[in-house]
Amino acid sequence: MDGLAFLPIDKVEEGMSHLRETAPDHLNTIVDYFDTNYVKGPYRSVMVEGRLRFRRQPPRFPPAIWNVHDATMQGEARTNNACEAWNNGFKHLVGHSNPSLWSVINCLQKDNAIVETDVLRHTRGECIARRVRKGTLIHQKRMATLCSKVASGSMSVVEFLEAVGRSIRLH
Repeated sequence: MDGLAFLPIDKVEEGMSHLRETAPDHLNTIVDYFDTNYVKGPYRSVMVEGRLRFRRQPPRFPPAIWNVHDATMQGEARTNNACEAWNNGFKHLVGHSNPSLWSVINCLQKDNAIVETDVLRHTRGECIARRVRKGTLIHQKRMATLCSKVASGSMSVVEFLEAVGRSIRLH
């Protein structure tokens, strides 16, 4: 299912159909849930001309919200890791789990000074270098290559989903 997020939006339903066909029986509940809430949407009963009909409603979270194909192709952030990085950095700046109010205020002032320095560097045209692991860069490039292949049609949706499944690292 992870690969669906990297497919072009117009190919997500095709990818979902493939997953539905190939998923083991014990995963049908999860596949149905994902399809209903994230891809095709649920069926609702509707009265039409005195007859009960079933119509599909839009999903609660349509692919346009969670799809990262375009972000991957453009080299943009696909996650909220910037927020996680700030939380982690602030936790290390504070240094312990139950700080006093004055300690938190002091740490916020220190964090503000760091940010102001970064803004000043940016306005002067200096690059603000952030450490990026080599493995992350390789993974990003691999995902962008796969996304461009499926978007151009040189790779089928099935081949793409299998390749992404082999490429994504699970922690």
